[in-house]
Amino acid sequence: MEIEPGAWIRAALLASTAGVMLWVDRCWDLPEGRIPRLVAIPLMGMGLGCAIAFRDLSGLILWPAFYRGWKAGGGGGGDAKAWMGISAMAGILGAAAGLLALVVLARARLWWMGYGWVFGLRPPARPPMALPTAGMALGAALICILSP
Repeated sequence: MEIEPGAWIRAALLASTAGVMLWVDRCWDLPEGRIPRLVAIPLMGMGLGCAIAFRDLSGLILWPAFYRGWKAGGGGGGDAKAWMGISAMAGILGAAAGLLALVVLARARLWWMGYGWVFGLRPPARPPMALPTAGMALGAALICILSP
């Protein structure tokens, strides 16, 4: 199985995004409960630029869902912008796999926070989402490498 060079570039960008989100988790999201615009807006722009450069705008399909999720209280504005950037960077297949990782890791973080396993759309608390977002980026990177 031969992997095209664009897939490696996407995977490297997504893996570096995961590293940035781990840093954001430790510096801002855990202590203050926010992802600053200083990080979220460039990430969103980088995702959009990557989508245009690779001529794959399929990841933009999820942008309205992330926006609606933020407006409904499912995450913060910085979280939504980071998810938009990752989905644009990864394309629809990578974004779908990353979204699955995001949901599982967010629920695991709620469990770690002492709420147990929570089911449903409205969790009892807002967990810091930067670490699950890093998992989203890594899941998307893995799919970028493994998918034909």
